Amino acid sequence: MTLAYAAFALFVFVKAFNSNPAEKHLTPVIESADTPATATFRAIKAIDENTVWAAGSANTVARTLDGGESWDVFTVGDSLKTEFRSLMAWDASTALVFTIDSPAIGYRTDDGGKSWYQVYYNPAQGMFIDSVSFSDDLNGVAVGDPLDGHIFVITTDDGGHSWTEIQGPENAGGMFAASNTCVTMTPSSRILIAASSSEVHIGDGKQWSTIPTPITKGADNGCDGCYGVWMSDEERGFLYGGNYEYVSNKTGVLARTIDSGRSWQLCEEGIHGFVSAVAPVNADRTVRKKQSGAYYVASGSDGISFSKDGGYSWEDITASLPEGVKGYHALSSADDIVWGAGSHGHIGRIQIR
Repeated sequence: MTLAYAAFALFVFVKAFNSNPAEKHLTPVIESADTPATATFRAIKAIDENTVWAAGSANTVARTLDGGESWDVFTVGDSLKTEFRSLMAWDASTALVFTIDSPAIGYRTDDGGKSWYQVYYNPAQGMFIDSVSFSDDLNGVAVGDPLDGHIFVITTDDGGHSWTEIQGPENAGGMFAASNTCVTMTPSSRILIAASSSEVHIGDGKQWSTIPTPITKGADNGCDGCYGVWMSDEERGFLYGGNYEYVSNKTGVLARTIDSGRSWQLCEEGIHGFVSAVAPVNADRTVRKKQSGAYYVASGSDGISFSKDGGYSWEDITASLPEGVKGYHALSSADDIVWGAGSHGHIGRIQIR
């Protein structure tokens, strides 16, 4: 047997050994797990397969402890009429939300939503908190629309009990509070901010760099640009957006990085259109346990897509949504389930089967 023939035979054997016919037929199944609320949910955080928190309009926060079979709905904020687009939750008892406008208030619960207390208050004119992210149980960041030409940034190192304002990057345009993902903090506490200017600001709270991206920009309606950024680790992640008023546009809506955000390449083949959230989903562990994280879901207000190849190409699965549901504003995943936050109290549960 020649060396070339032996190498070819080994390649064929390895490919045949690694191919699993079941993987080719795995598809996402989307089910309703609706709350009794009527709110539009813009932030969602999955803890495990049973415990999920969601936050949205009309002072509403919701929590399930049984995988969406039932929900507790809380009205947070006393007499203040507001909505929450920033949410962090640690477990079934502990969660944090921020109001979107002035006064900017952070509320935290330690008893499963029965009571809430203020951990942040800022009455400054123009305050608008867009998103919050934590790198671990203690270290987190929240961002708001620019004040005096700089993005508003506050950080915490005690789990959100106290917050300190730091100098944010220069930016006159701000961000979109669409899905609680316009900021992400990586495990090393590096901060990435997705701006409506189609730029990503990257820094450590002391120094910032601004990276241009291929996400669409230039429309005169002020609704285009980067809507969110999600990092799977220090080096790899997704940047997404488009134009909220032209949701069918499929160009310049999704990009990926493999170099810590220093450069971004479009990866939108087959995408449904406007994207406001991306989340990983692990398929059945008996089938995919050696390749967990290769599947992703991307969603927007008017569609949803699914990737089997790590986000390089996509399949439009909007037709699989429950009746009357157009898409999900925000996504969060835990224990092989992706949860989607929608309008009119709708929550979706997405699994690969």
